[in-house]
Parts: sequence; structure tokens; C-alpha cells
Amino acid sequence: MIGETILVGTVPVDDVLVEPGARRDSDAIETPAGSTVEYTLRMPIGSERIAPGSKVTVRGHVLDLLACGDHWQPAERFGSWHGRWDMTAVVGRTLGDMTSVISVVSLTTSIDSLGDPTTVETVVYTGAAQARMESGATAGGTNAITEATESWWFVAPWQSAFETLRPQFTRIDYDGARYDVQSIEDIDEKSEFASFRAVRHG
Repeated sequence: MIGETILVGTVPVDDVLVEPGARRDSDAIETPAGSTVEYTLRMPIGSERIAPGSKVTVRGHVLDLLACGDHWQPAERFGSWHGRWDMTAVVGRTLGDMTSVISVVSLTTSIDSLGDPTTVETVVYTGAAQARMESGATAGGTNAITEATESWWFVAPWQSAFETLRPQFTRIDYDGARYDVQSIEDIDEKSEFASFRAVRHG
């Protein structure tokens, strides 16, 4: 891997290894409830100035430093050494970023009196949420029609109605677009926040 330059506040830090998402070996780092880790950073030796609460710019995105681990100890303590990088940090978005508004829609399919399938849509939640695109690509189609493939994460305060939702029968409406839900998770299994992974519809 090649180190990248990030900004901690307005100060550039060179030679940082940037990995998308939360890495398994960083699970011991505790992040705030409801936060979404976007990148795991391997900080080079001498990066003591980074601290939780800092604003960190990674690949053009301004994010919060959610948490960081202790500096690794030298080889004489643990018998290993990690080269030029001696601290792991995770950056992403926290609950303070719940400034988006989404609607969570439950879809129920039934057969009408003529034997045709009908879908009943029930809005189970409309309110504040965290919304971010995890990955995506757009391509100009025929007659300037844009075809989009986007994977999104939404985090919302937990609602009792979420307990009966099934991903294949759940949709999220956000900013004029529809998103087909792929998974629903109870963050930290404390029934405080729900995390939805969804793909843009159409």
C-alpha cells in the first residue's frame, strides 16, 4: 500500500495508509453509538497531534475522528514492529450528522378481488437520519438518461416498528429517490439506532 496525505484540521499528514470501512483488527477501538466508520487510518510514527474530535479530510471528504487506538509498543515489549505506522484511527460520521430526512416504507403484497397482485405501502418512520453513499457510479445513457448504481447507508433512531421489517419488503425514500433495502441492523443490539444498507432504485 502507498501512503496518502490527509488533513487533520488544516495540518497535512503524509504517508497515512487509508482503508475503506472498519477493519476487523480495529474492532477493539470503541466508536460512539450510531457512528458510521468510513475509513480506517494507519497513522505514521509522530502523529500524536491527532485526537478524537478532530476534523479529518480524507480523499476530499471532511469527517470526524471517531476514535484512535494506543500507539503500538516497540519490539522489545511485544516481539513485533509495524514499520512506519504505529497508531490506528477510525474516521466517519456521528449522530450529530443526522440532518437528513428519510421515510422508511413497509411493502405488503396481496391479491385483490380480480386475482391481481397489489402492493400496499405503509410509512413506518419519517424523520431525522444519517445518509451517506458508500459506493456508486453513474453513466450517461441513451438520450442523456442517467443510469445510477449506488450503495447507501442510512442510520436512524430505533423504532419499535423496525422489529417486524424484512429487507426485501422495505424501501427508503430520501431526497426524491427510492432505495431498496438490503439489510437492517440494530446497531450495538441496544435498540437505540437502526442501520439500513440500501441500493438506489432505478
